[in-house]
Amino acid sequence: MKKILALAISFCTLINSFAQTATTESSLENLAQSYLTAHNNTDTLQYQQWMAGTQLDAAAQARKTQGFKNGCRMVGPVQAVHTQPLSDSSIELLVKDQQFDAWWKIRIYANSTGQFKDRTLQPHRFSSELIQKGKLTNVAIQEQLDNYLSQKLQPFSGEILITNGAQTIYHKKIGNTGSYGLASLSKIFAATAILQLRDQGKLSLEDSLAKHLPFIKNPAIRPLTIRQLLTHSSGLGDFFEQPEYHQLKATLKTDLDFLPILEADKLRFTPGTQWQYSNNGFAWLGILISTITKQPYEQYLKQAIFEPANMTETTVQNGSGGGVSTIADLNKFAAALRAQKLLNKNSNTELLSYTFNNEYGLGSEHAQIGKEHIVGHSGGFEKVCTELNIYLQSGYNVIILSDVDPPFAHFLSNKIKELLIRD
Repeated sequence: MKKILALAISFCTLINSFAQTATTESSLENLAQSYLTAHNNTDTLQYQQWMAGTQLDAAAQARKTQGFKNGCRMVGPVQAVHTQPLSDSSIELLVKDQQFDAWWKIRIYANSTGQFKDRTLQPHRFSSELIQKGKLTNVAIQEQLDNYLSQKLQPFSGEILITNGAQTIYHKKIGNTGSYGLASLSKIFAATAILQLRDQGKLSLEDSLAKHLPFIKNPAIRPLTIRQLLTHSSGLGDFFEQPEYHQLKATLKTDLDFLPILEADKLRFTPGTQWQYSNNGFAWLGILISTITKQPYEQYLKQAIFEPANMTETTVQNGSGGGVSTIADLNKFAAALRAQKLLNKNSNTELLSYTFNNEYGLGSEHAQIGKEHIVGHSGGFEKVCTELNIYLQSGYNVIILSDVDPPFAHFLSNKIKELLIRD
């Protein structure tokens, strides 16, 4: 009898738990739907009422409300395509805007009583849950991209190339620019150069910076490993955010010019434990490459990467980014990686497959979308927005170079993923 009673109590407890979970999820979904309605109607009054129920002071409420208005204006009306509860007090929405056919990630947070507490809004890269059914022909891909560029992504200025082996699937140029700025896309060249030096036995990824650069004065930077710099797990920051950069930027050309700024940096976390994008880390890698090779960074890349890959229109001065190139040259670089012309087999495999956090590896961005693994790098700066995407399974190379501000080339990259990756 006691056993039956215990089982009955246990069963009731389980039922109550399921009921509470279902109620919580339903409450969060209702809250998310209320937020979407407010967003699509730019209902500032509703948002102000939500803010009034929080513990924030008046100034913080005003900032949050202004952020809501900015988000509504920037993104425009959206439609939810995927909803995922994250916890008892938060829910994530993947939404698609009507203006650019671009995806955004919205997270809604509730307080202990289930009322609205806060929200975050950020662009979302195309992911597995967004894959559509039905393979498209090359003609259909061309037509949909032409329509997207003419109807959704105006004004856009740049060049797009999609190849598969020797076959050109799509090539479009809008504007008169020949070569384009790369911004951070060129970080993948720095990573390739580091791996070449490892192949030659001149360094290990576990070496400390101080082993090769004994002149470093900052005691926090000296023990950082090359791997930590390559994976943005060093804890270093971004020179764009340092006051020293703005004082010296007119004189900065090579990585060594950045040395006073780099030495003034401070760690944000214990190296190797977290991830934070760091231009400073790659500036150190540029100094490391030029020190070990006893050549200017630009000259080593030309000799060791660009000439073997037959890239005749690419120049890069800094490990942290920048430089100029063309879609043809970047397609040659992708082909050289596929053919293992630049690295030995192990290093080539590591560059194309290893990740620190499932999204970033050795100077390379990664995305696993369904069965497709995409590796490459993107870049963004004033009047520069770029993408290099190497589709390892299907064989596509996708290159987007533009002289428009971010994030428009990234929107286009997502649209191309939507068209190429299908069930």
